[in-house]
Amino acid sequence: MTKNITGNKKTKPSQSIWVLIAILILLSMIGISARFILISDDSLSGGDSLWRLNITASTHAIPEETTLTIYPPFDTANIRTIQRNVSYPGFKIRRATLTGEQKLQRYTHLIATDKGKQEISAEYLLHLSQSPFTSVTNKTALKTNNRERFLLDDSNLQYKSYAVKETLNKILAHLPNQDNLANEIYAFAKSIPISTGKDITTVPKILTRHKATIYDRALVMISLSRAIGIPARLVSGLILKDDIDPQPHYWVELYQNDQWSPYDIHFDYKKSLPSNYLPLRRNDKDIIQANNGTFNDIKFDLEREFNHPYLRKKQKEQLFSIFDLTRLPLDVRNELALLLLLPLGALITALFRHLVGVHSYGVFTPTLLALAIVYTNIVTTLTIFIVVISIAVAGRSLFPASLTRVPRLSIIFTLIAIILTMSVSVFNYFNIDQGGKIILLPIIILTSLVDRFYRTIDDRGIKIAIRRLVWTMMIALLCLPVIQFETLGHLILEYPELHLITLALFLLISLYKGKLLIHLPLIKILAEPENIKEKG
Repeated sequence: MTKNITGNKKTKPSQSIWVLIAILILLSMIGISARFILISDDSLSGGDSLWRLNITASTHAIPEETTLTIYPPFDTANIRTIQRNVSYPGFKIRRATLTGEQKLQRYTHLIATDKGKQEISAEYLLHLSQSPFTSVTNKTALKTNNRERFLLDDSNLQYKSYAVKETLNKILAHLPNQDNLANEIYAFAKSIPISTGKDITTVPKILTRHKATIYDRALVMISLSRAIGIPARLVSGLILKDDIDPQPHYWVELYQNDQWSPYDIHFDYKKSLPSNYLPLRRNDKDIIQANNGTFNDIKFDLEREFNHPYLRKKQKEQLFSIFDLTRLPLDVRNELALLLLLPLGALITALFRHLVGVHSYGVFTPTLLALAIVYTNIVTTLTIFIVVISIAVAGRSLFPASLTRVPRLSIIFTLIAIILTMSVSVFNYFNIDQGGKIILLPIIILTSLVDRFYRTIDDRGIKIAIRRLVWTMMIALLCLPVIQFETLGHLILEYPELHLITLALFLLISLYKGKLLIHLPLIKILAEPENIKEKG
């Protein structure tokens, strides 16, 4: 009787877990089906279009010296970037920390790894809508330091030169109303005869020769506006239209009445632009910028897309479109896609712990370590890893045995903070990394291991503590390709119901009661030895 009761108690939880697994898989299939029915549609809204922009450039690179910066399109009220693919053989990505105005201009920063001629390409899929995606307001407060930035003089503008001052005086002399100053400057820039030759690029020469390219006219307007105290900036971009040989287009933005107002001198647009204007960079000309390397011309290819999975109607007026995560801006989607890959890293850790039988420091720590490598690089993360563990091991032997764990750990954390602060300076000096903020993530993750590390030393000894550290890093390296699988992340972002299957897999792993792989004869040597303290 007792045996039957015990048997029932063992089988019932197992049965309920199988039922739950089946429910999760069924819900996942229902969710994906509902998404196809309720959200997806095989056509764009009337008048909308998809455009594929491809930017290619080649450079003669010097390893660890040549850097490239690629500036992606800005989202506007009517244009959204829905896909991005950057190919950069011979380079590696270097993630930079943006501050201030830089946050408004995202970019991809690359550093050369191979020598010689290298070609990079950036491809963007753009949705041009005839109606605004959101209600956009241009009202924005311009902070003092940014305001000064858009009033600076430089070698191209030279607004303190005699030619610029004389031109400005002539404009002011015939200006009855100061409120029309921006329009008068605009009219003067437009009056300069257009030239199809090379850019002159310096405003005094442009005014002297009295001819200008599209870019030169924009420089004249910026120079005169800044000279009179109006913040102004250049915008480099493209116009989405059928064009065999698309070339960058340039226009100006002036900061007036707490907002940036666009002016296209060439096509005569003031304070508003057509919906097909795509800004790529603000306050500078180059869309791909190179340093310490020979840089060749950039090629642009722009074509309309008629057959693509993203050709579908965005039904924003319906409440269930909240569940359509593809409607979010590209930068947000990229971050969310990375976030949605983290459970797959935890799944790999669970497989190692429950099927293989190895021990790591927590279920999430290996995945977070892989994330730290993604945001920096493996060398930086491993360096910080070694520094943190070395300090922890060395610090333990320096402290008296009577010192309790809490003050001991506090001292260790303080030492880590001091030493790693100096490491930032060392990294910067040898051009290993770009600054302090970029390594905060691995520092936070790795220092959080110290408490567990100490606890394991006290309970199981130094050898097991180090063994678990090694397994943690090995699992992290196995999680890394998954965390870097951007296409998979965007697939889960499009169909988040797929993670219900991930939950089902976690439950399935918990049902495994068989022999652990670590106990097989060939790999038994990797198993942790039994705890002598626990034996006693």
